[in-house]
Amino acid sequence: MSFLQFLISEISQNTFIQFAATITIVVAAIVLLFRIRRKFFLNAGEVFLLSFLGLIAVFGLFSPFPERNLFYRIGLVLGVFVILKTLFGERDIRLLSVVIVLLGICETLYGISRYRSDVLGACGHFDNPAGFASMLIALLPFAVYQVVRRGFLLRILGICAIGIFLTGLVLSKSRAGLIAAGAIGAICLLRYTYKSFASLSEKIKWLVSVFISACIIGGGISLYFYKKDSADGRLLIWKSSWDMVTDKPFFGHGANAFQPNYMLYQAAYFEKNPNSRFGNLADHVRAPFNEYLGFLIQFGVTGILLLSVLLFFTFRKSLIIITEDKQMAVLSLLGIGILGLFSYPLSYAVVLIMVSLNLFLITRSQGQDILKGTVPVWLLLAIFLPAVYYASVDSMRKVRSEKVWSRLKKQYFIQGVSEQMLTRYRDLYLIEQFDDPEFLYNYGAILNKSGQYQQSNQVLRACERQLNDCDVQVLQADNYYNVGDYIQAEQCARLASRMCPNRFTPLYQLVLIYDKTGRRVKALQLSDEILRKPMKVRNTEVYKIILKLNAFIQQNE
Repeated sequence: MSFLQFLISEISQNTFIQFAATITIVVAAIVLLFRIRRKFFLNAGEVFLLSFLGLIAVFGLFSPFPERNLFYRIGLVLGVFVILKTLFGERDIRLLSVVIVLLGICETLYGISRYRSDVLGACGHFDNPAGFASMLIALLPFAVYQVVRRGFLLRILGICAIGIFLTGLVLSKSRAGLIAAGAIGAICLLRYTYKSFASLSEKIKWLVSVFISACIIGGGISLYFYKKDSADGRLLIWKSSWDMVTDKPFFGHGANAFQPNYMLYQAAYFEKNPNSRFGNLADHVRAPFNEYLGFLIQFGVTGILLLSVLLFFTFRKSLIIITEDKQMAVLSLLGIGILGLFSYPLSYAVVLIMVSLNLFLITRSQGQDILKGTVPVWLLLAIFLPAVYYASVDSMRKVRSEKVWSRLKKQYFIQGVSEQMLTRYRDLYLIEQFDDPEFLYNYGAILNKSGQYQQSNQVLRACERQLNDCDVQVLQADNYYNVGDYIQAEQCARLASRMCPNRFTPLYQLVLIYDKTGRRVKALQLSDEILRKPMKVRNTEVYKIILKLNAFIQQNE
């Protein structure tokens, strides 16, 4: 497997963003150093945009949770913005839009070719259909842009791209993507209909608008009933996420606060509502499925108000004159924004790159230049060289660690736990300082399998600071049970059961704990409840638990 294939297929999205950001920062630094004797201009919109990014970074610095990825996301957006501002002119942007559409067509055709009806949906090179759909929505206005441009070949390219993108979107089975595409289509229809039929009466225009809005709303309702359980699951997530907001409304929980805290709030909800209809739908949650709600959780009302003001002035100064390419950029951001109501598009590097491109198109060459002058050599070196060095070393270390970890996981499934494997895990954890939460959980599980229960819980407590879910609590409960700390084991098992009430494993752990601590009647009662419990997912583990519980009941009759 080549290094590029590994980057695409085996590393996490966060690591890919980190790697992409590093490359972008390096290129941006080189570009700026070559421009060192030329004047650098910033208009008002760009100043407000940079202030927006800087304020997010400040919020990240004061987060109580480990957060490196936020700065890499900011670096990716800023790096792309600097490269575009430094190198690209009007004609270059038009050519770039064509290249972007062509690359999008290639990725979409790949995703379509890999589609199977028995899977979740078309993904392409992404880890999830949501990422694939996010890319398509961000690119769709660029395809429309080619249709409205002069030139027969460009229009053919645009029409073909629109057809291919919509096909990929349908095969992704992304409801949020279809809603966003419907909104973009409606806006484009209104825009170019009104432009072409300016003489139409306001009444007819109003009726057209109502009709299109009704189609979008009706489509949204239909898509809700298409996967009702999944949609209801989102309602639970939003309800618990809102509880997080109301708990710390002014300044939020801090950057990267969702994954360490959300499942605790979901557990609190089910503790207060044990008979909730959402009980059978609850699962592990890694994102709030709403970018705005996620931002509110992290930075509170204060953060969102400050950043809203900055964004307002960014767009206010930059949208004085509307051009076709700016309309394209606004539509692309609007599509990403609609997706952000139901998904997590900003988790993907390609979407962040498109966001940066769109912001560049919106803010460029508009408004009075308010900052200008020659950039000093020492200032560039002071800003970029340390960033380049740190990002390069950190990214290479993380990519290398994730590659080693990927091989260890494959080795485990083939050979099981070995002393050599434990040594390599220990090196990744202690020497390489590999702190990915998925790795920490996996390392904790390996230590549990090898009987090193205390060490396992040490690693899992480190995992909790970045990711805390039902599986983490179940594993800690098992560790505590095996070392004889039944009080802590019970607490972890109860918490795991409240996080995901439909799971059998934490309830079975409670049966074992009750039996071990002399509460046999309670153990038998809980066993009977578990056996009557409906199964959300039928798997081998659940059937093993059922067999063990039946044997336990028979032994105590």
